[in-house]
Amino acid sequence: MTKEIKKQHQQKLAELLEQRRKLLSMPAEKALDEILEAPDALPLAHSFSGEDFYFLIHDIGLDDALPILSMASSSQWEYILDVEGWQRDNVVLNSTLKWFDLLLQADADRFIQWVQNEKLELFEFCLFKTIEVRIREHDEDPGVFGDDFSTLDGIFYFRFVNHGMDDSQEAEFLPEKEEIVLSLLKKLADADHVVYQKILFEFASILPAETEEEIYRLRNVRMAEKGFLPFDEAIGIYQPLQRATEISMQKRMKRLGASRKSTIPLSLYPVSVISGEDLFSRTMNQIDGRSMFSALESEFAVLCNTIIAADQKTIRERVELAGIVEKACGYISVGLQKLSDNMEKPHIESLISLISEYPLSYIFKTGYGLVLELKWRIDRWLKKSWFQKNGLSLGFWGEEWLGVLGGLLLKNPLYFDNYEAGKMYREFTSMTDIQKTEEAVSDIIRFDTLLSVLDISFEPLSSYFVTYKNLLLTVWARAQLGLDSRLLPIEIDRFRVFFQTIFEESPESPGKGTQTGEQAKKRITVNAKTTFVNWISAKTGWMDNEITNRYGSIFNKLFQEIENEYGSVSAKDLDPRYVRLFLLQQDKEETGRL
Repeated sequence: MTKEIKKQHQQKLAELLEQRRKLLSMPAEKALDEILEAPDALPLAHSFSGEDFYFLIHDIGLDDALPILSMASSSQWEYILDVEGWQRDNVVLNSTLKWFDLLLQADADRFIQWVQNEKLELFEFCLFKTIEVRIREHDEDPGVFGDDFSTLDGIFYFRFVNHGMDDSQEAEFLPEKEEIVLSLLKKLADADHVVYQKILFEFASILPAETEEEIYRLRNVRMAEKGFLPFDEAIGIYQPLQRATEISMQKRMKRLGASRKSTIPLSLYPVSVISGEDLFSRTMNQIDGRSMFSALESEFAVLCNTIIAADQKTIRERVELAGIVEKACGYISVGLQKLSDNMEKPHIESLISLISEYPLSYIFKTGYGLVLELKWRIDRWLKKSWFQKNGLSLGFWGEEWLGVLGGLLLKNPLYFDNYEAGKMYREFTSMTDIQKTEEAVSDIIRFDTLLSVLDISFEPLSSYFVTYKNLLLTVWARAQLGLDSRLLPIEIDRFRVFFQTIFEESPESPGKGTQTGEQAKKRITVNAKTTFVNWISAKTGWMDNEITNRYGSIFNKLFQEIENEYGSVSAKDLDPRYVRLFLLQQDKEETGRL
């Protein structure tokens, strides 16, 4: 009989799990109706993990979610307060009181009972921060307390005290705060007047710092079970694995046999938000074994919670959670590619094997460590770079390289996508992202080395936006015109002479005088490119082939850009105001130096 009951219990849990999966795929309003109309509505509501229940009520809307908030378990209520009521290690009074009020509206009698039995310390701490209490002696005139004191029983008088009134938001919330506290006290007095008097008698004697610390300690224990570690522990998720650790890391037992048994409900929201085309997302969609998938769901949820704790964010809605999920999926995907010997398209069975044998946190750290290596490389370079010594801004490196540097210099580095996927910056999601960024970093460092060896007499110019491109090209042009090697703007008439010498008509050009009147397309001559390399060789002492090997691709892009910008422009039509790849004098007046 016992085995039969256990089997029925497991079957019921499996049914509730499938119901939750189905609900999470529905619009929030429909999910609410489905829960309220379900014959087992209460067990269904209780079966949600604290995280999933929290996201669900925010998706629905707090006012509309009051019916299922009334059905929530005590642990689900507790999770809401654990998330909303804290900022680092401090109780957020306003947020805590707002949630007290919502729970009071959801089920007043049960809420008061819950406060008395489980949340008395937190409630008394909130009262300590909100009201001052005085007790009237039997022969004492109530008038001695003044008009700002109120009473519910003629014995305990209280008035509101206002701390932190310099904050405008605090001042705006003051009337609502007083109304909430008064409502709580009235309901408490109606439910159990003896307990009401006991609380008012005792709360003034609490030690606030010690009380808050103890509440915080207990909260951290509960949150750690779900992956929400304290910040100083959670931040370890971004700590790359040491090489020795990578080598000696033992493959763990497969999840099918080693999944830990837990009474904590499985959180489904993070996996339900996965929607990308990265390796990890595609791999999860290919997993058939339900036991393995459920174990991965649980582990992925814990990883996302750890990232949330490390980033010190309060995530309330599915859209906000999607950003965390994108980050987790991205770096796991990079880690999977790294562990697959950098294969561009690893076999799906190989990927499934990796995520079944290694912890997701290990794979995440493997991927994130590659990005940190790029960040640290840039940090080291900056300290001794020619660019930094000359006090230049990041804009010196032009739009593309500025974007790459800007992303890596962030506290949490991002990939410069330049709106290819609709965003300027996003999380790294593949080894291709790593390789493109690494190539850009190498090019920047190489170019900085070139500028340091060229020994250009450089002083900032007012009214001119100097970049690495127009700096190098201007100095080269000045050398070809027989001018000194200082970085100074070139007179337009002289530049026209130089301009004509570096271009020739392109074979692909339709020829002179098209029907539309467009200028024939021109290209940079081979001689100009050779002269450019020879000039650099003379200035640096490097061999021509060395220059070509190290800088060939950079110079080719630079000359291609010149062709794209000015290949259809005649020398006589050049306007200094619109020439950005060379520094030209405007109005025939040399620009002053700062």
